[in-house]
Amino acid sequence: MFLQLFQALATRSNHDSLLRIGVFSNRLMWMCIAVIVALQLALLYVPVLQRIMHLVPLTAGDLGVCIGAGAVLFLAIEGAK
Repeated sequence: MFLQLFQALATRSNHDSLLRIGVFSNRLMWMCIAVIVALQLALLYVPVLQRIMHLVPLTAGDLGVCIGAGAVLFLAIEGAK
C-alpha cells in the first residue's frame, strides 16, 4: 500500500518533480492519502478489524521497511525525471 501511495505522489507529473509542481498543490490527493493510511492502520491495529480481515499487526520495524521501500520507489521515479 505504501508503495502505491509513494508512486502516486511521484507520478503526478511525467516531467516535473513533486517539488516543482508543489508538494501540497493537490489537497484532494493528500486527503485521499490520509484516509487510505488511516484505514490501513485501523485494519492492522484495531483488534476487531484484525479478526474480520485475518490480519496481524506489523511491528514498528516492519512498518518502517514498508515506508522505506515506498520512499526508495519515490526517489527512483523522481530521479528518472
